[in-house]
Amino acid sequence: MKVGILTFHDVINAGAFMQAYATVTVLRQLGHSPEIIDYTSPSHRYSPGQHLWQMGWRAAVRPRQWTDSLITHQCFARSRKSALPLSKHFPTRSAISQERYDAVIVGSDIVWDFKLPYLGRDPVYFGECVNAEKLVAFAASCGTVGPEDVIPGYVREGIGRFTSVSARDHNTQNMVVSAGYPPPPLVGDPTFLFADSPKTRTYESNEILCYLIPGLCTKAFRDSVIALSRRTGLPIRAIVYRVPWAHRNHLSCTPFEWWQRIANAKYFVTNTFHGTIFGAIQRARFAVEMNGNIRLKIQRMVTEGGLGGRIFTAGDDLEGVLMTSTDWDATAGWMVEQAVIGRRYLEAALA
Repeated sequence: MKVGILTFHDVINAGAFMQAYATVTVLRQLGHSPEIIDYTSPSHRYSPGQHLWQMGWRAAVRPRQWTDSLITHQCFARSRKSALPLSKHFPTRSAISQERYDAVIVGSDIVWDFKLPYLGRDPVYFGECVNAEKLVAFAASCGTVGPEDVIPGYVREGIGRFTSVSARDHNTQNMVVSAGYPPPPLVGDPTFLFADSPKTRTYESNEILCYLIPGLCTKAFRDSVIALSRRTGLPIRAIVYRVPWAHRNHLSCTPFEWWQRIANAKYFVTNTFHGTIFGAIQRARFAVEMNGNIRLKIQRMVTEGGLGGRIFTAGDDLEGVLMTSTDWDATAGWMVEQAVIGRRYLEAALA
């Protein structure tokens, strides 16, 4: 079966890349011919020239911001080209309708987050312009959308186009119900597929590894990481995103190298959803700081996946969180179970 995948593949985000890669992997295991539909909403699309134009005079005083994004985008573009089966490029969502698929999968990731303007609020992720016999939502998430947010008409209408719907978290499940539909089944993030095959640690890095969204990192978390570095003598290395207070910034880190560095990390700190997942997959000494972008998405990982002890809050001893005891066998077992549920869901949805 020819299966198209609509997801956020074309972004500087290691987790987004890995969930796309995992979705392709599981579909191939099921005997299908998947391809990533190479479309990005204009509001989500990156262009070096457009970025420079948007920065205007700020590019002269903050040139590093532009060069950083260019370096990382080029690095991720090479990884997409080598590891993901991409369709021809679709410059507009209406162009997607010209390609016929046996099925199109929408998800995972926050493809249904209609609240964040930079995601484009694009109805294509609710089936508009999709030409397929079957339209399947696989582990879709509405991200930062909460019960207080009014559901737009295109979202209510769009959910009705799907022949099968599943959600990644309770928050998205509740959003679907609020839109007037039955509660969809919960399935784990596609990257849970890797829970039973973590990367082998090739060495233990003598550094503190950071995968952080700098703008979401609180002063308390930053100060705790810096204090740990001073106390232990370990340098701080940031990957993918520049962290101004890190000793080293590795912006040309590929998604697969990102995963390997987590495997090798002596300590790992993050404030991201997929950073948390891969910290757990690798049974790392890691800590995650909550923020509004991940709070609702990470809830199941904390309560059902047994990661409550990995959460850092202001006033905590960071080293104590990093060294906390976690029942990794139970966590891995839960993730593998969720991966099996996701696989069975796809089998049924594509049958």
